[in-house]
Amino acid sequence: MRWMIFLLVISLTACKTKQRTVTVHDKTDKELLSLLEKRNIDFNWISAKINATLVTPDENVSGGVQAKIHRDKAILMAIKKFGIEVARVYADPQEYTVLYRFESTYETGPINEIKKLLKIDVDFEDLQQMIAGNIILPDVKHSIITRDSAYFIIDSVIDQLKLKYYINGITLDMDKMTITDHNNRAAVIEYSDYRNIENIGKFAFGRKFTTPYQNGEAILELKFTDVKFSDSSEINFTIPKGYEKIN
Repeated sequence: MRWMIFLLVISLTACKTKQRTVTVHDKTDKELLSLLEKRNIDFNWISAKINATLVTPDENVSGGVQAKIHRDKAILMAIKKFGIEVARVYADPQEYTVLYRFESTYETGPINEIKKLLKIDVDFEDLQQMIAGNIILPDVKHSIITRDSAYFIIDSVIDQLKLKYYINGITLDMDKMTITDHNNRAAVIEYSDYRNIENIGKFAFGRKFTTPYQNGEAILELKFTDVKFSDSSEINFTIPKGYEKIN
């Protein structure tokens, strides 16, 4: 028993020692704001495979998503369950269309209504930036930077939106940001599993979006399993013959 206690004490002491020796960066305000700007990815094409889970007060669904983006032109997402495509979503800056494979039906509508489908308040620009992992950048002239025990925190206001960014003091990755509107409704976006991609830089393979929804909240989790930025093939989308419009 004594040797077990001895090993436990040694292991705990070693863990504490490691925590004390971790380097915490010291950055100027200008450097921190530059980190956020450099974090955003300038892309023309993205193709990705994603495991997605959506939880709301009404439902809990998960599945695989194959997404393809031609920036500012089109987004195509194939949604699969147990390896079988159950739906396909096409969106451009004007409208969206959803094909329901099992029912051979489809619905379409103006792009500003896609939030009803996704359960989060997004438009076309938001959707493509959400997949890319890009963020709204702060207003440099109206930003306040503070520091707590773990994070550099940047507060900013843009178009009545209160933005708060949490930059990890050790890794210098942005772990989280919050967006609060004029009605004091807050959305929280968390980023994790950053990996370096050649010619791109760090990319967050893990995302979690928490937004107000009806009397509760909606939580969308995305876990990327593969992502490429070099695919330049055109996005082709047609409604199959025999599909019935349901809206």
